Amino acid sequence: MPTEADCLVTGASGFLGRTVVNALLKEGARVRCLLRESSENPIASSLIEQSGQCEIRRGNLLSPAQIARAMDGVRVVYHLAAEMRGLAATIFAGTVVGSKNLLEAILRARPQRVVLISSLNVYGLAGADPRNIVSEEFPLDDHPEKRDVYTHAKIWQERLFLERLTESGIDLTIVRPGHIYGPNRRQLPARLGLSFCGVLLRAGSSRLLPITYVENCADAVIFCGTKREAANEAYNVVDDGVPTSIEYLRWYRRVSRTPRTIRMPRAGFSALAYLNRLGNQWSAGQIPIVLTRYKSACAWRGHRFSNQKLKGLGWQQPVSTQEALALTFPFPTSSRVPPNQLVQVPLRSAT
Repeated sequence: MPTEADCLVTGASGFLGRTVVNALLKEGARVRCLLRESSENPIASSLIEQSGQCEIRRGNLLSPAQIARAMDGVRVVYHLAAEMRGLAATIFAGTVVGSKNLLEAILRARPQRVVLISSLNVYGLAGADPRNIVSEEFPLDDHPEKRDVYTHAKIWQERLFLERLTESGIDLTIVRPGHIYGPNRRQLPARLGLSFCGVLLRAGSSRLLPITYVENCADAVIFCGTKREAANEAYNVVDDGVPTSIEYLRWYRRVSRTPRTIRMPRAGFSALAYLNRLGNQWSAGQIPIVLTRYKSACAWRGHRFSNQKLKGLGWQQPVSTQEALALTFPFPTSSRVPPNQLVQVPLRSAT
């Protein structure tokens, strides 16, 4: 096993992590992956044999000793690991406590750069005019406790990294992707609306979805880890020419049955949030609060997100949105038609 590595990737077995690792290997980087004991190897064996540049370390971010060993000789840290499911305490511990342990190891090992994968959800948009395009200058949400647990944890994580690494001499780059999709991940984006009992309460048809194809996102992550000018900055990652809600659903219907959809106005989400709070009080907490007016205002008012800062640094989207959607949602084999008869779904501009 190599004793040094160009980069350490946490969360390497995840959807984005696998793509990042394979892209790094294709560029000739020496990659070390920190994986839990139960995680699958994220790399194709043929690629490992061809490159000889990948090292798998088994460990957990909740173990300071295991993290410290994984940090030896690393120049760049790509921190993708985060808990997205489970109890609130599990999500918070996996995202925030694990990040605290990683930061301690980073400050001791002193790599050149840390690339933190965050989310567009960290912005405080409850009172923001949806006509304004959201850039990286928007502040983080001051009331994360009013959001879902995952978003709350990501906001804490960002603030923690900024607090500990500012003035440390270690470069920090924060990457905030939109909804990441691809052939192996076809979940409906959360900004489409609220899914409940097999019904999608859809928040508008003409609102542009801030999404990014997995290969585009991975390319942007690596770009931020290697570009000198990206140091100590934050970048939104959203593809150009993203579809509207109704356009995305049309693509989705190529490969899967969509749930029954009901167009829900903003007042409807507010009413549901009120009923959810009453149910929570009536049941003494047995009915969980899954929707608040604050969350609704942040997620479903149609805010648009800018990718101009990243593009201004020289990043170019490698896979067009039209091609990415076609790769993710191909026609079933039995219903393929000649190329000259393919139905094209028009895409609107992201700005």
